Amino acid sequence: MTQPPSDVVRKFLARGHRVLFGAESFCWPDIGVAVDYPAVGLGEKPYLNSGGFIGHVSELREIVAHAALQDNDDDQRYYTKIFLNEHLRTKWRIGLDTRSEIFQNLNGAVEDVELKFYGDDTVLHNHITGTLPAVVHGNGEAKLFLHHLGNYLAKWWSEHDGCRACRENAKVVDPSDEASYPDIVVGYFVEHPTPFLEDGLDLLLNLTYPKKKMTLLVHNAVEYHRGHIADFIARHSALYKEVKAIGPEDDANEAEAREAAVQECLAMADCAYYLSLDATARLTVNTSIELLIQQNRPFLAPMLLRPNTMWSNFWGSLNKEGFYARSEDYMDIIHGRRIGVWNVPHVTETYLIQRHLLPNISYSRHGALDPDMALTRHLREQGFFIYVSNLIILGHLITPDYYNTSFAEPDMYEIFTNPEEWKQAYIHPDYFQYLKEGVEVPQPCPDVYWFPIATAAKMPTRLCSSRTAMTSS
Repeated sequence: MTQPPSDVVRKFLARGHRVLFGAESFCWPDIGVAVDYPAVGLGEKPYLNSGGFIGHVSELREIVAHAALQDNDDDQRYYTKIFLNEHLRTKWRIGLDTRSEIFQNLNGAVEDVELKFYGDDTVLHNHITGTLPAVVHGNGEAKLFLHHLGNYLAKWWSEHDGCRACRENAKVVDPSDEASYPDIVVGYFVEHPTPFLEDGLDLLLNLTYPKKKMTLLVHNAVEYHRGHIADFIARHSALYKEVKAIGPEDDANEAEAREAAVQECLAMADCAYYLSLDATARLTVNTSIELLIQQNRPFLAPMLLRPNTMWSNFWGSLNKEGFYARSEDYMDIIHGRRIGVWNVPHVTETYLIQRHLLPNISYSRHGALDPDMALTRHLREQGFFIYVSNLIILGHLITPDYYNTSFAEPDMYEIFTNPEEWKQAYIHPDYFQYLKEGVEVPQPCPDVYWFPIATAAKMPTRLCSSRTAMTSS
């Protein structure tokens, strides 16, 4: 409902009917009665939809008591039969909202409507009839589009105030009281050869959420990374409440590993959250977990992008086959022109789930799909909302597509595919500072300059290793 009840009543009374039903372009459930409907004007919707109606109580009581109904009877067929009976239609003065002045049924009408932004308000405009509907109904196959509209309508988001609803029901996380932090299970998934995995593990280690409140389950499906994971666990497992590992030798597929992490949380009485974190996602804000918890959504992903691309970890819409489609606001969201928490059909790579939702999680119910696609489809089918937030950018994605582990030092070759990671790993942090105009380069003696180029920790050894391998080959 996008307008105050008083506006709805005013519109209804202006029509002069005692009962008014919404209208749509499909004659359902009995297409054969389409010829019995009264004619309507150009661009108007001719057929009754019972998803929304308004009327005087006296007439509505008589209508619902007109004939016996069973629980499994179709309500739209019932009201249609009454409407098409000219005597009853006249007796109860029943009309259809053919111009969508009050009721906008979206199925078959998605192209008829558009969002209009007016300062501190956002409205739905039907550009076929020129009306501003007050009640929006996502009937039939239009439910996902209704979720999209719900990101803006009913005072949720405006150009003037941004996301009003984002400030509602925020959860307080007190950094001075670590004892009050709820337990969390973090599933860390290395499903493919991953550039700069050691740096990704360092970012995981740098998260400020109390590690004694954190159970870590690592699934590594890549033989090449066996040593990286083993070294991380050997050096840091004592910091965590518990660390468990599923390796290549365990022969667990991705869906099984992800469901094992969910079950790990459910098996712990005090586990309140589950964080799924893929190795390709890099949370560079150390307080990322706390910031996600504060936003207090049952299923929430931080928006993450591959730098300098339009590739993100969420889909704004789906096509008819259930795969990616670009929503009209996708570019505005990823470029930060619209900031908020968005109801979307699909997210991947990183997301936080509240415990109460975990029994409804499945990565294998739709076995032909990738596990994350199976997960979000299963959630959509159950009517659960999936949110992505760009209120604060918590990190980014890396690109694993061309990572070649046959090289001696494969990370060295990522300068063009993952330039940000490459610079962090191999370029001295002061390098770019000395490129600025007017900055003097230190001279320990005449004609000798101290110019920082490479990191001391990684560049020399890996460069030598790479050159040695090339020479020996």
